[in-house]
Amino acid sequence: MMPPVRSVPPPVAAGVDHGRRSIETAWTGEKRRKTVGAPSPLLDLDSSSSNSDDSTEDQLIEDNYQSRVQGEIVFSAEDVLDYEEIARCVEVLKSRERYFVSKLDGEGRRKLFERLARIRYREFELWKEDDCSLDDTTDTVPVSELPDEVWNWKNPFPVGAKFGWTFDRMSFDLAELDDYQRIVLTCAYQDDYPYWNKYHHSTFSSYEADVEYVKYWDELFKKLKWIEEYIHLDRKEFAMYKYKGACQATKIAASFCHLPASLATRGYDEYINVLQDEFLKGCDRLYLGLWKRVVKQNMSFNEALEDILRSGSLPYKWLHRVNFAIRGYDELLPQFLICKEHIEEYITDDDDDDDTILKIITDALVTKFERPKWYVDYAKKKFEVARRIRVLPGMGRAGEDQTTVHPIMKIRQVV
Repeated sequence: MMPPVRSVPPPVAAGVDHGRRSIETAWTGEKRRKTVGAPSPLLDLDSSSSNSDDSTEDQLIEDNYQSRVQGEIVFSAEDVLDYEEIARCVEVLKSRERYFVSKLDGEGRRKLFERLARIRYREFELWKEDDCSLDDTTDTVPVSELPDEVWNWKNPFPVGAKFGWTFDRMSFDLAELDDYQRIVLTCAYQDDYPYWNKYHHSTFSSYEADVEYVKYWDELFKKLKWIEEYIHLDRKEFAMYKYKGACQATKIAASFCHLPASLATRGYDEYINVLQDEFLKGCDRLYLGLWKRVVKQNMSFNEALEDILRSGSLPYKWLHRVNFAIRGYDELLPQFLICKEHIEEYITDDDDDDDTILKIITDALVTKFERPKWYVDYAKKKFEVARRIRVLPGMGRAGEDQTTVHPIMKIRQVV
């Protein structure tokens, strides 16, 4: 097993290299593993296909098993992973990518259309009658008797509006996809997901990979909590910490059996997005200071920001954001206006003390700023759909004929 390496804390006068190399410290007599700049983790997916072999995969799985036996690893900002370990993890993640090139012939497409139409018809029957059993006989209805609506893939019939899913017509030519991989959420959900187009048009991950993605997402929140301490930094200052977190996320992702590089990259990037969103919602006292100056002292928004800076009372983690807002590069103003409107909706002249205003602002940050949905939410929604229409592995199929290949990546798991 290759355990995580913890660097020795630097002395007071020690300098810090802000590149990709580890922190330089005076030698204390303690043996330390040599650390050099690791390859860019979770980033370079355009290079040639991986030459990772089974022995590399087996070793990573064994390492993961040993680490779980010895206890869960929670990373910190001081944990440095060496070049060989990260390079090995990156290659294994790349080796799990699946590219679908085989096409169905005319007869295969016909059978696929009929099977998917039967699945849609089954869902339609479930929608019409709440007590309709999953073991009903809708699968045996002759194709000629299926209603015209089941063939309208672009504009789903009422089931599409109620359950919010359809089959991706862009994938109908691909022979290697299973029914789960063809499921997409409808446009009704488009505004809920910042990257809906990517999920909808270019993600054909397997059920096994999506299940591991949900677990990976939880692991990021448990094991990379240290990044929250640096999320307030501007882009250049944060880059070093983001890269270090990406190395650690690469190790976490490689410990799974099916998770590919593309989903590992997406998960880490969206994890950073969530942390940034949560940081913005933690600026309640900053909004309170702005409200008191703008409303009570009749200052302009920029005057209020500059006054807060001069007061010296602003926590360090908000300095960058306030400076950006003064230069007009931040969303602070529209967010403040939303909070201000929320305050005016509930405040009276008798209860405008700081504690009351702060509670109203906190409520606005929770209720007025909707949390965007990410791929983890998209995958969980697909689980619900796939379970209901019985296209999960091992559940049997809703259609009476199977034409497509259903590849389940059978990478050995350590029990």
